[in-house]
Amino acid sequence: MDFEKADKGVVVSWVDRQFAKNDTFPSKCCNSGGEPSICRDHITAYKEWTKLNGKRKQILSWIEQWLSDNEIAELEKTLKKNNQNKNATLAPATSQVQ
Repeated sequence: MDFEKADKGVVVSWVDRQFAKNDTFPSKCCNSGGEPSICRDHITAYKEWTKLNGKRKQILSWIEQWLSDNEIAELEKTLKKNNQNKNATLAPATSQVQ
C-alpha cells in the first residue's frame, strides 16, 4: 500500500470515518473464530492513530500494522476513485463551437 502526499487527506478521512462508523475497525485487531470482535487492541489502534503527527511514513506504518488486506483494498479503491474524480474535474472541457 502506498499513496501520494496529495492523497493524505483522503486516507486520514477514510480511517477516521471507519473508526466512527464501525465498532470492529480495524478488523485485523481481534478475530475470534474468524469473525471481527471488539477488544483492547481496538483502543490501542485508535490511540496510536490519534497520536500520529500526520507524516505519510507514519500513516503507512500504522496502515500496515493495523489494517487487514480487505481494508487496505477498500482504502486503495477509495483512493483510486478519488483520483479518477479529481482527474475528471481537472480535464479541460472540450466544446464544439460552430
